Amino acid sequence: MFLAGDKLPVEAVGALVVVMALIAGFGGVTAGKPKMPSEDARRANATRLGNRLFVPALTIPVVAVIVYCVGMALFTMVMGNGFAAFQVMTGGVGVPILVNGFHGNPATMVAIGMFSGYCGTLMTPMAANFNIVPAALLELPDKNAVIKAQVPTALTLLVVNIFLLNWLMFL
Repeated sequence: MFLAGDKLPVEAVGALVVVMALIAGFGGVTAGKPKMPSEDARRANATRLGNRLFVPALTIPVVAVIVYCVGMALFTMVMGNGFAAFQVMTGGVGVPILVNGFHGNPATMVAIGMFSGYCGTLMTPMAANFNIVPAALLELPDKNAVIKAQVPTALTLLVVNIFLLNWLMFL
């Protein structure tokens, strides 16, 4: 119905909706029942895995923190400044995951997040006032010379920001 609904007569679509409601109403749609291993099998797996069992749970905050910092830098590169990227990344990753989900310090998150955005500013021609205008004023033969000179510093600072966010945000 979702694929061909526009091509079907409205009466047919209405009838199909009623049929779906009847199927659901008479118990035709239920939650799935996952097949769980026995208690002994689960204990054996836990013993075999040991502390490695916690790796996925401990990886999630680190991957989130990385996504936030790198996302801030990438969005800033696309948009040309960290202020535009800040709302997107903080609203999409920072507050819901890092603050609400993992109870991180919001002040630390936003400070390091903006600093990560500034790393993106150093690496993009979109931030013309910082990167293109100086090259033009200095009459450099390569208009991207300023960006090329700043990329190693920006990438180093971005890596440092990731470590700082993982360390300081959860103190």
